[in-house]
Amino acid sequence: MLCQQSAILNQLIASTAKGPGRRRRSVDENDKKQDEEPEEEVMGSINALKSEIEQIRRPSGSKENPARTCKDLLLCNREKKDGM
Repeated sequence: MLCQQSAILNQLIASTAKGPGRRRRSVDENDKKQDEEPEEEVMGSINALKSEIEQIRRPSGSKENPARTCKDLLLCNREKKDGM
């Protein structure tokens, strides 16, 4: 009986013991590129949104980016000859 308990206790201790310590994973060039691609994609999206917001804030008066009113066009583009 004591021998069985000792064997069970040894199994429990062995199963809860930590394995080898953490090792650093070697990073090759493919891993680095995969890590950089999402960052580039996010930055591209942010720049595109920034451009769209700027077009809304400062309309050029073109067909693709019309101003709401003539006054908006005048305030955003003082160098334009027409508009007000």
